[in-house]
Order: sequence, then C-alpha cells, then structure tokens
Amino acid sequence: MSTAELRVLQRRGTLALAGRETRRVLSLWTQTILPPIVTAVLFLAVFGGALASRIHRVEGLPYLTFILPGLLVMTVAAQSFSNTSTSLFQAKNEGYIEDVLNSPLRARQLALAYMSGGLLRGFAAAGAVALLAAPFAREGAQPAITAAALLLTGVIFSTLATCVGGAVFAAAVALVARGWRLKP
Repeated sequence: MSTAELRVLQRRGTLALAGRETRRVLSLWTQTILPPIVTAVLFLAVFGGALASRIHRVEGLPYLTFILPGLLVMTVAAQSFSNTSTSLFQAKNEGYIEDVLNSPLRARQLALAYMSGGLLRGFAAAGAVALLAAPFAREGAQPAITAAALLLTGVIFSTLATCVGGAVFAAAVALVARGWRLKP
C-alpha cells in the first residue's frame, strides 16, 4: 500500500469516526443537548430573576448581559469535555476501542474525530442558550469576542478530555498487560 493510499484511508477513517460521534450526539439530543440548555436557562432565570433586581449593572452592563458569556463558556467547557471523555470510556466498555486503536489512524486523527462530537454538543447547547437569552441580554454584547472565546474553550476542553481519557485508557491497558486484574 502506498503512502497516498494510506493517507486516503486515514482521512476516510477520521471522517467515519467523526461522523459516528456527531450522529451519536444528534440521535441522543434529549440526553446530550437538551439538559445543558435547561440547566443554563435555569441559571439565567434563577440568578437573573433573583439578582438582577438587586444588582442592576456590573461594570456598566446589565446583570444578564454580564453573566451570559460566562454561562456560555461554562456550557461549552462542560459539554465538550463530558462528551469526549464519555465517548472514550463507552468505546472501552463496549469493547470496540481495540478496533479503533488498531486502525491506521494516527493519534491526532483519533483525537480530532472524538473531539468533533464534543464540539458539536458544546456549540449546539451554547448556541441554543444564546438564542434563548438574546432578547434579554442585548446591550453591550460582543458576539465576535464571545464566539472566539467559545471556540477556544471548546477546543481546549475537548482536547483535554481526549488526552486524559487516552492516558487513563493507556494506563489500564498497561496494567492488564502486566497481569493486573481490574474489577468492574
């Protein structure tokens, strides 16, 4: 097999695994996307309703406009990390991680494929929260800076989850290879 053929296979494999991850997120949207939206809207309703009447402005911004970017970053960080790490541990528990690891994909291609589902989950949830909160938090909003911060946060946290999940999995494989038994 030539190098060019191998690269084509690696691209196809990366796209297939990324497609699997995005399909998983979208098919389980009531478990992956809806709960963080409800949580964030509850945060906005509780803290916005309870504190907005007492704290009218923070640094010249209305209270809801002030807390919304932090809430969006929290949503993206939590969802991108949890989806990526859950996918890795689910692959291990269901036993198909060996197939993925024995594929001709490089580590960065595997990480990118697993990150795609986490980024989709985080950005979909944050986008829905931003749309729901837009009528209440318009003044002083800077969408370009917020979008850049959300993109950076999503990439960092999904990469971190991929690295941590991969390290834990590699440690478990090393222990089993040495004869250790892991209790379920």
